Amino acid sequence: MKDLSKLSVSVVICTRNRRKALKRCVDSIVNQSCQPHEIIVVDDASGRKTKEAINKIVKNCEIPTKLIVNEKRKGPAASRNRGIRATKCDFIAFLDDDCSADKNWLENLLKYYKYEAIVGVGGPVIELGRKIRKKAKPTKYMFISRSGNVVNNTRLQSDKELEKFDVRPVNFFQGGNMSYRRELLIRLHGFDENFKGNGYREETDLGIRSNRVGVQVFNPKAYTFHYSAKKGGCRDVVRFSMARFLYWKIRNTCFLFLKHYSLLNALEKIKCQFEREILGIANGKPCLGTREKFYPHGSKLVLIIYILSGVISGLILGLCVRTQR
Repeated sequence: MKDLSKLSVSVVICTRNRRKALKRCVDSIVNQSCQPHEIIVVDDASGRKTKEAINKIVKNCEIPTKLIVNEKRKGPAASRNRGIRATKCDFIAFLDDDCSADKNWLENLLKYYKYEAIVGVGGPVIELGRKIRKKAKPTKYMFISRSGNVVNNTRLQSDKELEKFDVRPVNFFQGGNMSYRRELLIRLHGFDENFKGNGYREETDLGIRSNRVGVQVFNPKAYTFHYSAKKGGCRDVVRFSMARFLYWKIRNTCFLFLKHYSLLNALEKIKCQFEREILGIANGKPCLGTREKFYPHGSKLVLIIYILSGVISGLILGLCVRTQR
């Protein structure tokens, strides 16, 4: 068991064209009961006016803050990796720019790192900008089903649901609320930048790889709030097009399966997910979950073409990576 009093933590926030949301996010870190050693803001090629606002936020922050600027859009995986490389702190916590943290967030993340077997700690995300179906007390928190559904039962509608959860090991975290030992992230080479586009599944992939090294712990007291900004963000590379969103979603999902499962198991999961996406479009209910209101519906034929293209792209990438092992 380690004494954490002399260890340091950095909070990495990736942002793009969300100056007001970023200010709220940074303020929530400044007001933490356990303040970080530093904040690292990675600007993923924001527009000129937003850049000026971000510079002001960074300059006026009460906590030492570094600003890293991507000249071209790189997406969440590459942006987070730049943040990882920019810090020497012992622990790195990640928060999305359209999120804010409970005042005891960092304290409740860090307390479990006294156990050396624990390599990552995360918590629930309370959705303030979307309607989330209330859940009974879940038996599993975050997992991938036999048919390939990536299930996340830790996205909540209000803090009243927190009592349904306890501290336990999990398979992966949500990107808007996760932390890791820096030494682990360096060892694993950070996030896999093959998860491009909207970056869908890059956190799931990191979680799967981290589980092979140590234990990841979910703490329901370490919660954040998600405001679901309708514009901007590092995932804005899909430009809020349903077709592009679905393309990158299934492309990255196919790649995830081929990367981590046997070939037959991966192909079976891909088949199930492809059928699920096509059925959803045929019934007029694309598999967007709570994001549906953010994306205008397009032609069913166009959506099917984009999904098929995503499957093909994911298959090619996944098979290429498998042959290089």
